Amino acid sequence: MDPLLMEPVRVIDMEKCFRESLLELMVRSLSSSIKHVPPGRLLQAVLQRERQCPTVVSPLLAMPHARLSELKGFYVVLARCPRGVDFGPGKKIELICLILGPEGRQKQYLQVLASLLRLFKHKEQKMIRAKPAVAAQMIRSAILSQS
Repeated sequence: MDPLLMEPVRVIDMEKCFRESLLELMVRSLSSSIKHVPPGRLLQAVLQRERQCPTVVSPLLAMPHARLSELKGFYVVLARCPRGVDFGPGKKIELICLILGPEGRQKQYLQVLASLLRLFKHKEQKMIRAKPAVAAQMIRSAILSQS
C-alpha cells in the first residue's frame, strides 16, 4: 500500500444523480476502507467544505474535498455522470472527483489537488470517455508522480 494513496482510486459511473446523494454514495464507497471514521462524519466534512467554498473548477468538473484528522493518507473517488449533476445555478457537472485527506499534511494535500487539476485540465474529455480502470490509473499516476 502506498503511503500517499491509501487504496486504489475508485470510479463510479451514474446515469442520473443529484449532488448530495452522489456525494453520499461516493463517501459510502470508501467507508469499507475507512472503518475508523463513520461515513456520516466523512460526508459532513465534505458538505461543510462545499458550503464554505463550492468546488466547481471548470464547466465539467467539481473537486469536493475535505481534510480530517483521523485520516492517515488520501482517498480518491471519481464519479462520472453524462447527464450532469447540478452544482449550482447553470452548473451541470459531468466529472466529480472527491478527495479525502489527512489534516496534518498540508503540503501533500495541495500537491494532490494541484496534480489532479493539471490532469483534468489536459485530459478532461478523455476522463469522461475512458474505461473505469483507465481513468483510475490516470488519477493514480497523476498523484503518485507528485510524491
